[in-house]
Amino acid sequence: MKTMAWIIGLTAAISIFYGQLTRGANTAPTGQETASSATTETGKPPMPQVVAQCATCHGEDGVSDTRYVPHLAGQRRGYLMIQLRAFRDNTRNNPGMHAVVRPLSESAIEDTAAYYWAQGQVKRSNTDGGSSVNLDQKLTELVEKCDRCHEPNEFNKDAIQQYPILAGQRREYLAHEMRDFQSKHMRENAMMYAMTDLLAGEEVDKLATYYETRRSTMRVGRH
Repeated sequence: MKTMAWIIGLTAAISIFYGQLTRGANTAPTGQETASSATTETGKPPMPQVVAQCATCHGEDGVSDTRYVPHLAGQRRGYLMIQLRAFRDNTRNNPGMHAVVRPLSESAIEDTAAYYWAQGQVKRSNTDGGSSVNLDQKLTELVEKCDRCHEPNEFNKDAIQQYPILAGQRREYLAHEMRDFQSKHMRENAMMYAMTDLLAGEEVDKLATYYETRRSTMRVGRH
């Protein structure tokens, strides 16, 4: 699992380095992103400069076409800010992401998170809040527990922004993250350790597919 994370990070770093070479001397990095409070004619935040680099892996408008690379479109702003700070400060280990976000100021992180949140969630199912995957009783009960943090409800109304939306996310990425939590090699999270310890191998993949084909009750955008 750690090897896959390093491969993804290295790929991102190489892509960014190549992009900087091909942009030419007149577009050399200025050192630190600047924030903007403006909005476009559509009412959405303008695209921060760093998003052009993010698109190399995460796709245009934050919709990823790459296995193991998550969608960012429609992800909660608070969660994105927490993760961007962690990558910047190296408290979440990923060399590629660290290279991208290291120059970002706090205001630039806020702008980037707001931009992706405004794009709307990736729509990967025709159902209303449900999924095309049938779960047994064990996984159904586990999903109810997962949703206490990952979907809006009475349990998390004061803290929901710190938790990611799982619905509509790439199944390969979700399965990889769950297995990293199972290995205890990932960033410390006692709750996620306990939750993923309940899953056997095939159950991880089934749960990941369930969430990929499900629509969040919180936010569904134009994709």
